[in-house]
Amino acid sequence: MVGMHTIQQNGVPNNTSPQSVPPPTYADLRLSKQHELFCAQDWYQKVLEHHISRLNIIPKCCYLDVGSGTGCATSLFAERLKPGGIIIGIEPSEGLVRCASQNAEGDPCLKYKIGRAEEITSIGRDHEVEGVVSFNTVHLLSSRERFYQDVRSLLPNGGTLSFCTGYHSRGMSEPDRENILQALFNAYTTGLQMVRTLMPHSIRASAHTTSRTQNLELSRTDYELKRAGFASVHIDLQPITMPAASFAEFLTLPESQLLPASIPLEQQKKVILEALQERGIAEVSRAWLHVYAQ
Repeated sequence: MVGMHTIQQNGVPNNTSPQSVPPPTYADLRLSKQHELFCAQDWYQKVLEHHISRLNIIPKCCYLDVGSGTGCATSLFAERLKPGGIIIGIEPSEGLVRCASQNAEGDPCLKYKIGRAEEITSIGRDHEVEGVVSFNTVHLLSSRERFYQDVRSLLPNGGTLSFCTGYHSRGMSEPDRENILQALFNAYTTGLQMVRTLMPHSIRASAHTTSRTQNLELSRTDYELKRAGFASVHIDLQPITMPAASFAEFLTLPESQLLPASIPLEQQKKVILEALQERGIAEVSRAWLHVYAQ
């Protein structure tokens, strides 16, 4: 999947017209619940189960889940630790932590803390951590290499870092990729037209851009992990197909939002889905990236 604020190809703007309306955040519990429903979809559950099934999880040990969100993957992981193990979800959004904590109420294997990936060494130092996992988060980090180094310093010899992300360029033919980019450009243009027509003062010109990197290159990921001290790195590409409606929903979530925040979320999803359908796109195929380092 693609975070469209950073795409510059085929004429798609690079976040050059931010809205005066504040961007959505997971402090809005409605979005936390939307995120939870998104993660519960069958195709995403297959991603999580694929990743967890290939891990050598040691029962009764402690693990950290970085970017745990609403705890969808964290709870699946916890089932492999019972009885006696614990997994601590680390998530910067208070709204998502509240949602995850409510879902985990009464389960001694699950704990959640508000925190950032950059704070992992201080969060984990009070525990004997056997492994660190992260689901669909590592691509968002400002310094992945620093994160790898921090995790390596926290883990014992033989401890494992594993993560997965859908932000990878493989798994899609070039014609399909161009078709999707064109559809999303059309949706973006429609969104701007809606704002200019209905709310002409809600967009301000700005030179602001984002430097966030969305793609993890295989060779560089292997190099950075080994440089951080991991002796063994295994990379697995899982083919996955999501319905166009799921892709449209993804592009209305915080961190991935394509259209101006002043457009209601349901209208955003409708605009994006219609743009995909106009290009004959019923589903989007990707190669989901799974990384295991020890």
